[in-house]
Amino acid sequence: HQRLRHDVVLRRLDVLRVNTESGSIHVTAGPAGTVHIVGHLHASGVAYGQPAAERVRRVLDHLPIRQDGERITILAHLKGASHVVIDYDITTPPGTELEATTGSGNLRLAGLGGPVKALTDAGNIEASKITAPRRPGNVDWLG
Repeated sequence: HQRLRHDVVLRRLDVLRVNTESGSIHVTAGPAGTVHIVGHLHASGVAYGQPAAERVRRVLDHLPIRQDGERITILAHLKGASHVVIDYDITTPPGTELEATTGSGNLRLAGLGGPVKALTDAGNIEASKITAPRRPGNVDWLG
């Protein structure tokens, strides 16, 4: 189990996009002007001829985090880093627009005031204290 840490100080953050193939995403509101990203990396065994430690090292050497002006994107697809699960704990300014997607994992979102789009193919979504204005659309609760 390895950990990556990435802090960004900026005047304004408009959009945060987080996309993982496998891994949970936990996003909470924090102070204005700072984004704090912690990734918990998990890998085991050998995949495509590479041991787990080598795959994790590739992620740490080429952080999957990109910043473009007032946008931060956390990428899912990392060349040479197949079968590495990254669970993210992220603190972002409360008014940030969030797009969070995971193929396999849970989403926990709390205290956010900007628009939120959250998708998971195999997992649960838990949202609390979301104060963003409601947009037309539906939320379906399935048992």
